[in-house]
Amino acid sequence: MQNNEAENIELVLPEEEQETTAEVVEEVVEEKVQTKDELDEVSDNVKKRIDKLTYKMREAERQRDEALNYAKSINHTNTELQEKLKNSDSSLFKEYDSRVQSDIERAKIHLKEAQDAGDAENIANATEALSRASAEAENLKRLQAQQAIRDKKAEQSVQSHQEQVQLQADTPPAPDPKAEAWAKDNSWFGEDTVMTFAAFGIHRQLVEEQGYDPNSDEYYKEVDKQMRKNFPTKFSQEQQAPVQQVAASTPGVAGKKGARKVKLTPSQVAIAKRLGVPLTEYAKHIEGV
Repeated sequence: MQNNEAENIELVLPEEEQETTAEVVEEVVEEKVQTKDELDEVSDNVKKRIDKLTYKMREAERQRDEALNYAKSINHTNTELQEKLKNSDSSLFKEYDSRVQSDIERAKIHLKEAQDAGDAENIANATEALSRASAEAENLKRLQAQQAIRDKKAEQSVQSHQEQVQLQADTPPAPDPKAEAWAKDNSWFGEDTVMTFAAFGIHRQLVEEQGYDPNSDEYYKEVDKQMRKNFPTKFSQEQQAPVQQVAASTPGVAGKKGARKVKLTPSQVAIAKRLGVPLTEYAKHIEGV
């Protein structure tokens, strides 16, 4: 069925494309003997090109995830260092407290011995040592209280940072409402291979070459404008303006009587060549044959 329909299509190309008419008609003849596998191969090649463009977008997401993983790693390292410092401080405080308590006990023993001996000088010395050790004990308590406050704040800060990093990692980027609305209004996107690939090509041209903001209304208007220009019959709300049809001909190959004439615009020819899709296949696609 498809081969018979191909025979009934007579391409009408822009004037600058007339020199390539012979090649186009030869492609029509070749379509008669193309197997289903060959046609599937054309579709597979187009799909691979779309997959390549999709890969670039996915690569950006992978790079973002890698950055988050790196941030998690750095955060984990900071947590370990914080824990080591905390343990180190705790060991120092314990050692200091042990020494102070030993000094207090020693001073008490010396004071009792001096009191029992009635030695006034040793009583004074032991009392002074006890006072000094007791003061150090009070100072240690203040230091421990201050350190506990700092540890608590540091722990809360680390926990807050961990939660923030985890939230960023677990929460996917919010979809662009404009992109969602546009995709909803254009149900062919992702379903129609040729049109989807053409949309990707228009996107790259607008953003990379012409500097359009992909989040702006102007960007989506221009995408729609070019898609309707390249695929006029696919959009029922617009009618293709009548054009003067000039039949393409090739020496030795005559046009068939009653053949459907399909006029391709220069941009449509360019897109077909870029996709590597035969012009007759592209013509059938835009005409809905």
